[in-house]
Amino acid sequence: MPKGLSCLFVALVVSWLSISAEAQQPPEEPDRQQPKVTGSSEVAADTHDHTPEATKAAADAASTTATVGNKEAIPSAVDALPPGASEAAQKLAEEIDGLRDWIARLQVVALQLKEGVDLDQASLTYRRDDRVIRLLTRANELAQEVEQLPREDAARELLANHLLGELADLGVAVFRRVDALQSQITKEKDGLTDRSGSDRELDESYLTSLEATRDHFLRVLADHIATRRSFELPVEDLLPSLKTRLLIQAESVAGRISFLQYTMGDLSKKLALNSNNEDLKAAFSEANDYLEHNLQRMRELVDIMETVEMDTAEYRSILVTEDSGISMDIIKPGVVTVLFSQWFDLIQDYLVSQGPDLILSVILFLTVLVIFYLLARLTRRGLKAALGRSNIHISMLMKDTLVSLSGAAVMLLGILMALSQIGVSLGPMLAGLGIAGFIIGFALQDTLSNFAAGAMILIYRPYDIDDYIEVPGASGVVKKMNLVSTTITTFDNQLLVVPNGKIWGDVIKNVTGQTVRRVDLEFGIGYGDDIPKAEAILAQIAKDHELVLDSPETVIKVGSLGDSSVNLLLRPWVKTADYWTVYWDMTREVKLRFDAEGISIPFPQRDVHFYSAGNAQDTADPAMSTE
Repeated sequence: MPKGLSCLFVALVVSWLSISAEAQQPPEEPDRQQPKVTGSSEVAADTHDHTPEATKAAADAASTTATVGNKEAIPSAVDALPPGASEAAQKLAEEIDGLRDWIARLQVVALQLKEGVDLDQASLTYRRDDRVIRLLTRANELAQEVEQLPREDAARELLANHLLGELADLGVAVFRRVDALQSQITKEKDGLTDRSGSDRELDESYLTSLEATRDHFLRVLADHIATRRSFELPVEDLLPSLKTRLLIQAESVAGRISFLQYTMGDLSKKLALNSNNEDLKAAFSEANDYLEHNLQRMRELVDIMETVEMDTAEYRSILVTEDSGISMDIIKPGVVTVLFSQWFDLIQDYLVSQGPDLILSVILFLTVLVIFYLLARLTRRGLKAALGRSNIHISMLMKDTLVSLSGAAVMLLGILMALSQIGVSLGPMLAGLGIAGFIIGFALQDTLSNFAAGAMILIYRPYDIDDYIEVPGASGVVKKMNLVSTTITTFDNQLLVVPNGKIWGDVIKNVTGQTVRRVDLEFGIGYGDDIPKAEAILAQIAKDHELVLDSPETVIKVGSLGDSSVNLLLRPWVKTADYWTVYWDMTREVKLRFDAEGISIPFPQRDVHFYSAGNAQDTADPAMSTE
């Protein structure tokens, strides 16, 4: 198998290990200070192990580093390509060879760190880690591009061997660096207790950068394992160690999330009792920020774990529980099962511990509702009876509305009292209802205009129950009304529901609004009939009808001279309830009496006159002479 660039990566790994080991050797001068981050706290330098294996790796790195520096001693991927290689393969080989420039830069940083010169070693170490991560990321990307080459292309296997043939040692280096970073993170956390002010803020930022670097190394290694799998190369020497470290990290973050949840819950209770305490507000804000940071870390860890096919259902359930709204995580395999299991356990624990109290609260809640429901019915009946016996002159609409509102008010009071009995705080709820009412009112402006119109109708009483009214688009008898609409029944028993806003905003004609009403009747007689006789007959008919009122007096007049008849007007006054009875009775009686007395009711007619020719000429001459 061609060695090629794989030797470069082996040299890089060993060189890196030597840097990590030698950077930890005791300083030659007793008074040498540990490296510090500018403006921050002291950074622990002893972050790597001093095992014999690490020391041996450092010794082996000296000769390997020299080999890396001599580019001619290492065969290039381009030279190793078979004749006639494709253009894509040649381009990939050139990029693979170009990685040696990256390694050369790392060599410079490595030598500076190994010699222990007076430099900002923490910054150089961070820069070195960043370059290594980018180098390994690019190597994984190139491996994926190599995988896209046709399987029959001979250069595919050769380039893959250059990149992955001996890169199993890469995992050892990454694991060492991850463990070293973890040790440094632990020491930094221990040192935070002695810091305050700006120094603490800087140290926390530095600590965050160390955690991010550690997670980047884990991500790179997970991608490397996935790449090796795609080439069907063994990963058993890397996968168990990576899974162990990822599991430890995920459990640690999950524990911090649980702790922060409890902390924020406790702080919320204290803030509810002392909402003006600035220290509590600051502590809650800091805990919330730290919770968001750990949730983001959990998301990144879950993504890495899924890259190496680890079970992440439990950790995704934590994210689903904490995230606001519904995310795509909930449809991941196993997440729903874990969530339901957790919810079931919570419900079970709650029922065991709070079951008796819960049952008592439910019974009390229902009892209060039933009592106030009965009180609401009793209130409606009592108020209805009181209004019926009262001498206060109010409309039936107002009475019905007051009765309905009284029952609703009692029931609303009962609901509020029932909620208070089970521990619901009414103050925040009422405040929330006020805000919700403002929003709903803004959205339902037309409906609120109907409320206002209904209130005006109740106050000014333009009509009442059983009144016959005519409004734009509808006419009939008022059967029911509330603050939103009026229900009207037509004479043919059709039901009309008219919004109060449409009624109040236009002309309202209340036909039956008065107790007395005039019946307007008109009868035609022939031009040859006796008008006084006809008037006497009409007067007698009105006088004889028992429902016609004596006062106001009945009016009988000659209304008009029509084309075919003399029109007589009959205007008796009756009670409103008797209007149609009198109208129909008198119309029938007039026809019968006119027939009996020989008074004609003429049909529309036209007179046609015939003239002879001589008469026509005689008639025409005067007209012609006048012109």
